[in-house]
Amino acid sequence: MTDVRASDAYQRLANTLRPFGSVLVAFSGGVDSSVLLQAAHEVLEGDVHAITIAYPYVQQECVDRAVYFTSLRHISHDVIVRDFPPDVRQNPYDRCYLCKRDMVRAMHNVATARGCTLVDGTNADELEEYRPGLRALEEADVKSPLAEAGLGKQDVRYLARRLAPEVAAVPSSPCLLTRLPYDTPVDDEMLARLEEAELYMRETVGVSKVRVRVHGDVARIEVAPEERHLFFSGSVMDDVDEVFRRLGFGHVALDLKGYQHGSFDDEPT
Repeated sequence: MTDVRASDAYQRLANTLRPFGSVLVAFSGGVDSSVLLQAAHEVLEGDVHAITIAYPYVQQECVDRAVYFTSLRHISHDVIVRDFPPDVRQNPYDRCYLCKRDMVRAMHNVATARGCTLVDGTNADELEEYRPGLRALEEADVKSPLAEAGLGKQDVRYLARRLAPEVAAVPSSPCLLTRLPYDTPVDDEMLARLEEAELYMRETVGVSKVRVRVHGDVARIEVAPEERHLFFSGSVMDDVDEVFRRLGFGHVALDLKGYQHGSFDDEPT
């Protein structure tokens, strides 16, 4: 993307934001919502607030990143801790819709109290993907300025270099429920094991993007194809096996196909 195109993308986003006046940004700490929050902070001259909903299946490092981001910029930020929404603990096929519906209701209460428009970081490309949570946003009339401005993933990543450089290279981090097959009951212990396993893979093995998918007592590790070689260095495979078994997994496998976005979505409902 050229500088001219980047400038045009920012102006389109700014023009989309200005009519709102005051916004409450659904803030996950990821790239999309960070770019949206910073742009709103600049365009609306501080008349912006952020809100993060911390469910048990949201990784703590994501919440911590969100808090750090807003504290650096002195942006008003509410973090609300909530338990599993009804029916989500069974991990049904429409879990994203059920979760997003619960999330939006909680956020709307805050938006109403503050007199703000509730906005989220959905980008234009995501409108073409399998995103059941989008239905909840539409039902609640949540605005998505990035999508409305026609900004896709590449536009957002480029804008992040200026607006949110500390998260520009952060990979996407969907909730931990995506690591489990649909209709698999979820308990807090399993979520803790998954979070610790992926943290180990990033911090110790050194992979940039990882998903630990669970099939019964089997942990299937997905990493980017170009990072699979890391497993064949020294004692890495033995170390990973030892750590994962200590976490309670009976078998540990490396997915030879590598990381796949939403790999459980291809399975029958």
